[in-house]
Amino acid sequence: CTTIVVCPSSITDSHRPASPAAMRESHIADRAANTRRQHTATPRAAESHAPGTDAATTAGMGTSDDATLPGIVQEALTRIGTLLDTLFETAEDAIFLMDGIRFLDCNPATLRMFGCRSKDEIVGRTPAQFSPDRQADGAESAEKAGRLVEAAMEGAPQRFEWRHCRLDRTELEVEVRLNRCIVGNAPFLVAVVRDVTARKRTEASLRRQLQAGELINGILGRAALCTPSQFDAHMVESLRELADFIGADHAYFFMTSADRSTYGCTHESCGPNVTPLCMHYRDVPKGTNAWIERTLLEHETTRIDELDPSDSTAHVGCRSLLLMPTSGTSEES
Repeated sequence: CTTIVVCPSSITDSHRPASPAAMRESHIADRAANTRRQHTATPRAAESHAPGTDAATTAGMGTSDDATLPGIVQEALTRIGTLLDTLFETAEDAIFLMDGIRFLDCNPATLRMFGCRSKDEIVGRTPAQFSPDRQADGAESAEKAGRLVEAAMEGAPQRFEWRHCRLDRTELEVEVRLNRCIVGNAPFLVAVVRDVTARKRTEASLRRQLQAGELINGILGRAALCTPSQFDAHMVESLRELADFIGADHAYFFMTSADRSTYGCTHESCGPNVTPLCMHYRDVPKGTNAWIERTLLEHETTRIDELDPSDSTAHVGCRSLLLMPTSGTSEES
């Protein structure tokens, strides 16, 4: 690592370099201008000036005045330019350069994030083309993207969460920062996009675990306080809550006889248009239903995501199944 120190008294004010922030903006702006010239029919000369200076005295990168600067300053600016190019090319976040609503340029991380093989699959397209029809809040992606871009183009930095699509249309959750830069009186947008899909899934999983714990604790707490006459109503309500939590429309509770030779359905909660099965499962002999018995007698969890409608052991209308064992005692067993 090499450190370059420039003594302010060794150069004149007319050759004093721009601030680091101004040079970073200048570099991004020059890159946007160069990219725009490559995608437009009429080339535009790109200029970027540090605040408080004019075109004749600005020490910007890529300008004709660089040659007049002392060698040590020129070397420093060259090193900074190389560093900024390196950061752009090696950043883990996706970085877009946009001319209003369309992509002009992007870094390699963008290609990886969106599953593209080359920039040709991104440049010239719009954010809405890499988004589902609607966002998580129900807003139309094209309309919402237009409002955010318009606000950013007016000079108001934007930071927001967004649901994007890869080239193969698989969805991902991202955080986006939009900032405007001006080049030769023409506005451009710099977008920095971070993939937060994994983080969102982890957060959702933790929330789900917390909700499950609260639900189970609530059911157990009510069971401990209810009277025998309230128990049946409590069981039905608990089954309804569990069904709602996992997105099922039918929940039931089976129990064995004291000698485990028979079993039956004691309680159930049915959603709309669901046929009750409790009446059909009374004192069922052992060996009748392999699915139920594997869970009820052998304490194995059974999960079937898609049932074969032709299976004679499946309950009529049942499309998926989750059977979980419980244990306990009753006055009858």
